[in-house]
This record gives sequence, structure tokens and C-alpha cells, in this order.
Amino acid sequence: LSGGSGSDILYGGQAEDTFQGGAEDDLVFGNLGSDLIEGNAGNDLIYGGQDSDTISGNDGNDTMAGDKGSDLLDGNAGNDSMTGGQGDDTLDGGAGDDYLAGDAGEDWIVGAEGADTLLGEPGRSLCDFDGSRCRSDS
Repeated sequence: LSGGSGSDILYGGQAEDTFQGGAEDDLVFGNLGSDLIEGNAGNDLIYGGQDSDTISGNDGNDTMAGDKGSDLLDGNAGNDSMTGGQGDDTLDGGAGDDYLAGDAGEDWIVGAEGADTLLGEPGRSLCDFDGSRCRSDS
């Protein structure tokens, strides 16, 4: 499924889907299946869904949520906000000042360029940061 030149709303089905956001601010729901979602340009809002998803925000200030499954969330450029969900997730902020929250599961949380905030479950998350703040919620 591909977005156009405007702001789009994209919904996935019950199987694996591939999404390409458009040039503006998009809203993407992965739903069921292990989905591949790329936000592309714009400030996108992306929900992975029930299974293990790969989500890339790309350009813009994106908000991403993995939900269930072992998800891979990659912010790339922009000031992004991402939450892993219930599985064993990998969150990579990329460039920009990002907010990364692992939630439940054994997560790998990576801050990169910028002043990132990294949050993980106590004793269950590993953080790697470069000038970022890392702590476990209690």
C-alpha cells in the first residue's frame, strides 16, 4: 500500500503488508501480520499491530508504536517518539532528539545523534546511548 502526495490513512489486513507513506503527514495501521512500514516524508503516526513489525519513520517528526510482537522501530531523521510494546523490541532513534520507550519485554534501545530520552523496563532493557539519558522505569 502506498500513500500519495497528500496526507493519507493506510490500513493493513490480516496478512503481512508493505506500506510506503507519502509526501505529507500519514496515519498507518499495520493490523495483523508482520508488516514492513516506511513513513517517508512528513510527520507520520504509525501503529504496527499484533505481530512482529519493521517500522521506519524516515524523514519528519514521527510517532511509532510497535504493539505486540518483537518489533524493530527505526526513527532515522527527525525528532521521533517510539514505543516498543509487549514483545522483545529494538528501538533505534537515529538523528534528532528522540523519545524511545521499550515497554514490556527484553528490549534493545539505541540512542544516536541528538539529545535522546531512553526508557526501559527495570532489569529487562539494554540501552546504548551517545549523549542520551538512559533509565529504567519503576
